[in-house]
Amino acid sequence: MASEYGSLLGSSIPLEYHDFAKSLQDLQVVPLSLSNQRKLCNLLQVQSVLWNDPDMGKFKNMGEARKISITDGVLPHVQSLVNHLNLFVAKPYGLRDKKKYVIEARTHNIPELSDDLEKIYAMLEKSDYLSVDEKRAIINQEPLETDLSSEPLVDRRKIPLSHILDDPIGELLGSGGEGDE
Repeated sequence: MASEYGSLLGSSIPLEYHDFAKSLQDLQVVPLSLSNQRKLCNLLQVQSVLWNDPDMGKFKNMGEARKISITDGVLPHVQSLVNHLNLFVAKPYGLRDKKKYVIEARTHNIPELSDDLEKIYAMLEKSDYLSVDEKRAIINQEPLETDLSSEPLVDRRKIPLSHILDDPIGELLGSGGEGDE
């Protein structure tokens, strides 16, 4: 067999061959015209500037294009996948084990969405009318479910509202309470 390397081979049918050692650009796996590229980007809901669209070369905010592509193009598909996994995987296992299983998509580690998280955290920090458990629910974390975490915290260095209503000054400041002299 080795002696036949490089020799001619006759065949009565048309033959094809595939180059495996070339780069994708040399192979021209997906040669797209500009209009086809834009159509594909619209179909996938991805900004064409991310695929080096020459007409969009003046686009200044690449971070915003990535964010839009993730929120409009990727996350809806991820959520659809999560919904199907919950329906066809988590639910049957939950029925079998008599527990509630839930599959969730965690998006907090996506760098393009971190600005949104920083805004949410800043808003939550200023929202004294919400309890700790309510704030945790907003950022998709499990509630602490303690007596104090279900009450709103007010300033005076973030103490539960019920402590202020029960004893406005006395116990909290260490004066005027029972046993003080």
